[in-house]
Parts: sequence; C-alpha cells; structure tokens
Amino acid sequence: LARSMLERLIGLPIYADGSTHVTRLVRNYRSHGALLTLPSRLFYLSELRECADTKTTRSMEGWEELRRPSFPLLFYGCRSAHLHEVDSPSYFNLVEAEKVVELIQKLLGTRV
Repeated sequence: LARSMLERLIGLPIYADGSTHVTRLVRNYRSHGALLTLPSRLFYLSELRECADTKTTRSMEGWEELRRPSFPLLFYGCRSAHLHEVDSPSYFNLVEAEKVVELIQKLLGTRV
C-alpha cells in the first residue's frame, strides 16, 4: 500500500523504457456523444465511447441558443481587443466576457 496502483502499473515490464506499448483511454465520462465523433475518428480509430450519463449530457438539447438542437456546441465570434492591466501579463477581453455572462443568464433562465 506504500505505492499507488498507477506506480505499480508503470513498473511493469510492458511500460519499461523504450516500450512501444500505448494505452488509449476510450471511455469518455464527460461529453455528449456528438462532440466525441470527430476526435474519435481522428485519434482513437473510432473507438471513443460516450459513457457519461445521458440525462446530463443531453439535458440542454433543444436549447434555443443551439444552432442544431442535438449538437450542444456554441461558437461566437467577438470583434474586440484583448486588454491587460499595466502591472499584469494576463490578457482579458471584455466583449467575450460579456457574451459569456449573457449566455449564463440565458442558461439560468432555462428550466431543465
């Protein structure tokens, strides 16, 4: 019990230096299946599987902000400048932040 399961697994010969063994995690427990299709095809030999609770992942299907009711992904183009404070290296974008606030307010007004 002094070593984690991951440490013990990594210590196996199959994972030794120079090993060409690759482990792919193919069960996705977070995303809607429609959002998994492209990465599954491109990176997982079409083996990526939706394992999330569909009651959660499909809860916003039909929301009026979605261009396609069964595809829960939004893209918004915001024309504005990235700003930063004089004493900070971090950037922020007020127009993008305002759009996020607007969408959150719409979500909060939606009864699911």
